[in-house]
Amino acid sequence: MLRFFMRFPEGRKKAFTLSYDDGVKSDIRFLEIINKYGLKSTFNLNAGIAKTNQFNRLSLDECSCYEGHEIATHGYTHPFLSHLPPEVATYEIARDRMELEENLGRIIRGHAYANGAYDEKSKEILKNTGIEYARGVKSTHNFSIPKDFLEWQPTCHHSDEKLFDLIKEFLVWSPSGESLLFYLWGHTYEFDSGKERNNWEHADEFCSKIAGHEDTVWYATNIEICDYINAYKQLRFSMNARLVYNPTCTDLWIGPYASEESVKIPKGETVRI
Repeated sequence: MLRFFMRFPEGRKKAFTLSYDDGVKSDIRFLEIINKYGLKSTFNLNAGIAKTNQFNRLSLDECSCYEGHEIATHGYTHPFLSHLPPEVATYEIARDRMELEENLGRIIRGHAYANGAYDEKSKEILKNTGIEYARGVKSTHNFSIPKDFLEWQPTCHHSDEKLFDLIKEFLVWSPSGESLLFYLWGHTYEFDSGKERNNWEHADEFCSKIAGHEDTVWYATNIEICDYINAYKQLRFSMNARLVYNPTCTDLWIGPYASEESVKIPKGETVRI
């Protein structure tokens, strides 16, 4: 029986991504750490609060510091979407996206639910405003790929007592089937507290432990992972699974079950496997 599984770019079996909320000034220090280690993060911003200079937020003019990383929406005024009338929730997402795009010169396609609050109505509103994925706050403590990108739950928060055990498990596990995805999230202002697992030494330590494995781990932003997986889903196979066509503009990789080898399917090409 032929069985194939998605592999990340260059045939890697693992991917790691970060997500940090609110766009606060301590993001600058965190960016220095993750840039040092070659990691990628998504930063989720509230354009409405950023314009007020409140709550230690970075202004939109200061957001050039996020170069090389993704910016996503977090609601114009940090609302709990599931608590709002549909019209107000739509305004919160649409205006946040519009002002971030206008000020930063980027197309914004991701979101993080404030306080993890969402419902089916919220998901529909995100779709209608051009958002393609949204992150919650419920730790899965696993490395599974989300079935619904609008209900993308993280592996864990950076202060989770299981974090270093999860990093070790992730790095030593060599999957024969589905690829692994480690998703870590938090708020960088938490590192300013100086508490256990919420200090800058902790931030540097977990980044140093997860980094440096480029041969086996793809370090990517949230939207890069979302785009790659969605592109993979568009592969087309012949009836006997010996031919595969990649109709997308992204090079993709597949891996046979229980094999260390992977097969590259170049964009726009058909490959015999």
